[in-house]
Amino acid sequence: MIVRDAKYWVPLLVMTLGSRILEVLQLKKTDLIVQDGVLSLQLGITAEHRVKTSDSRRVLPLPQLLIDVGFVDWVHSLPANQRLLFPSPAKGADIAAISGNFGKQLKTLFTHLGIADWHEDFYALRKTMSSALESQPK
Repeated sequence: MIVRDAKYWVPLLVMTLGSRILEVLQLKKTDLIVQDGVLSLQLGITAEHRVKTSDSRRVLPLPQLLIDVGFVDWVHSLPANQRLLFPSPAKGADIAAISGNFGKQLKTLFTHLGIADWHEDFYALRKTMSSALESQPK
């Protein structure tokens, strides 16, 4: 059984987009857009989003991998009254603590599944994408 929730989607989004965890945890359903005919995600565009720098405000094409594993269908299946894609991590947490709390929850899950690597943390996922791109022949 596959449970498609924040613990499923957030690591995939962070790894394939190279985005910050907090950027993904703040995504709303309305951040999934079509721009120039390409399915995309708006990161940090609205005033509601907390971003690290002004360069953090951007629109990124949605990777085909996420489309193939059903991300778009999942977003469209969410209840009409649900604004955030991932409301659970944000419940009762200060905005500054959301990503840290989520990272701890994920580490606990990875430990339970026997896949935790204590030399790597969740933030390392963000660098996985840039490392993979840099290692490609030019």
